[in-house]
Amino acid sequence: MSQQPLLCEHCGYPFDAKRTVKGPVICPACGLVAHPHGVEKTAPPPQADRVKWISALRVGWQVLILALLLLNLHHLLRLRTEVRNLRETTALQDDGLRTAEQAETPRNGEEEAIADESQAILETTLRDTTENTLSEEDLRQYAYYSDKLDERYPLHAVNEYIKLRQLNGLIQRGQFIGLKDDAVLLLQNGAIQNILLSQLDRDSRIRVDPVFREKAVQFQMNKILINPSESHPSSSGR
Repeated sequence: MSQQPLLCEHCGYPFDAKRTVKGPVICPACGLVAHPHGVEKTAPPPQADRVKWISALRVGWQVLILALLLLNLHHLLRLRTEVRNLRETTALQDDGLRTAEQAETPRNGEEEAIADESQAILETTLRDTTENTLSEEDLRQYAYYSDKLDERYPLHAVNEYIKLRQLNGLIQRGQFIGLKDDAVLLLQNGAIQNILLSQLDRDSRIRVDPVFREKAVQFQMNKILINPSESHPSSSGR
């Protein structure tokens, strides 16, 4: 029985089975290392290697494209959040500008009537409640303490943009329209808000409530009556 010829796996050169030893030999035809007797694990053909490389490259590109898409999605979400925050900030600024513009524009109808009524209250309440009940000396003392109060806590004028603090610490900002039914009328974002005077702290109430302001002056005068050792304001010192 004739033996199968041993061929070079590179060029197909036939080796003599009797003269060729097992193991790698140099092929006399192509000069490459040949394994005429075969090896336990043969190398894959070149075409199979190219297919594997192409598949690996394709998977790598798909992973890279997916990573880029995820990165772009992350940047897009962050950009949308920044745009939304910017819009909210711009809206708040626009509200403040509109409120300031409304404070400068004349009003009519109910708002104008309320403003006129409140201005009249601020101008006449203290005068009507003091001139008929105090003596001339008391009036001088009253004027002295009233002036000191005006220096530190001046009354808010109608149409003025003001800030009020409530007893719970909440800050209210808006255009001062006036007083009505023991409440401060404040124009906020085009709507009139009613804030009870009893809910304001002392420093805020004393600047909008003339009755409370008068009580503060009378309190200072009563301290002099109770403790005469304290210095009295004189007419020459005014």
